[in-house]
Amino acid sequence: MKELTGESLSGRRYGLAAFILAVLLAPSAQGAPSLTERHEDYAVTGSSAAELRGQMDRLGPRSEDGKIYDANTHSELSWRYNYQTSLDGCRIASTDIRMSVVYVMPRWDDYDGAPRNVRDSWDRYYGRLTVHEQGHRDISVQVATDLERGMLGLRRRYCDELGKDAEEMARGSLKALKDRHRAFDDRTRHGADEGAVFP
Repeated sequence: MKELTGESLSGRRYGLAAFILAVLLAPSAQGAPSLTERHEDYAVTGSSAAELRGQMDRLGPRSEDGKIYDANTHSELSWRYNYQTSLDGCRIASTDIRMSVVYVMPRWDDYDGAPRNVRDSWDRYYGRLTVHEQGHRDISVQVATDLERGMLGLRRRYCDELGKDAEEMARGSLKALKDRHRAFDDRTRHGADEGAVFP
């Protein structure tokens, strides 16, 4: 199965001037990282497995290296945080960590009129492909959760030091996101070892 995820990701950084300095000893408010999922598709046509394979090889999403794959999951991580000061220094009182995931998947327009055996093969493949893409989503959610936990644990004497460390942590999360997606694809052979192979 040809597929690439995690290569097209970006982090929106919000400058320190945009961060809100919380009132001294204000109570902290915290929620879980926010996940937004969106599905896009590209149409493939034909009534045979060979026709569908040819369509996906030509029309599938293209990666940054120029290769075409059957599917792509794009993850985008963004973050904000609020400071809180006290007599013993500065900490992050709350975070707003957001993960946006976009799935690009094939859509077979001629499904209803195709032979039953081809539809059965497609259904098995598409189900396995979906599971693989959801694995990439789960990786993205875990990275966002780890970032939130890490930021909330930061404590520094001065808030400007805290801000620098928080930004460094977030940039590290972007690298972790890319590395974990790549490792997942290497381990599963882009979903092939999970059954995401057609025909």
